[in-house]
Amino acid sequence: MTTGVGTRSWKIKITQYDEMSHTAPPSFCLQHEKSVMGTLNSFNYNFPSKPQYLNNLNYAICIEKMPGFCSITFTNGGFNGTYKPFQIVNANESGDLVIPSGQAGIGVRDCPFDYILINGNRLCGDRLNDGILNGFSIVDAPVTDFSNGPFILNVRTNELDVGGGFFLYYRQNPCMPMLTPT
Repeated sequence: MTTGVGTRSWKIKITQYDEMSHTAPPSFCLQHEKSVMGTLNSFNYNFPSKPQYLNNLNYAICIEKMPGFCSITFTNGGFNGTYKPFQIVNANESGDLVIPSGQAGIGVRDCPFDYILINGNRLCGDRLNDGILNGFSIVDAPVTDFSNGPFILNVRTNELDVGGGFFLYYRQNPCMPMLTPT
């Protein structure tokens, strides 16, 4: 809970589903998206003066895999040329950053407490990069999930560290036809 002087504001959308409905999201999804492309963000990312994600979170954002699409790509650089900073912080017992400022963290060693999980990889730090397309941890790079679906982005934070959070653009990628040898 945040304390102190200041104005608080919330945007809350509540949708109730019958658990037997075909439109209901999986029960473990706190957020559920049903489109080929769109955006996702951590809570409080759009806070005007200082974005800061919340502590003690453990939830999933699910994106329904659309027919004809086989993977999904996440980026913090928008399709229209916009850029959204990525920052998920981890500090050791001494309070020092686990990942140096300006770099991406990948895996359990780099991201022990606060992270997003995409395609089985823990991601944190100041860059969105899973090291697959670009091995330089000082740059942002698209992250692609090839799982069977729904596509799931897990969010975990502890009680200590906070950072700016994330605002991600996503785009589902069409399945590629199988080429048969001639």
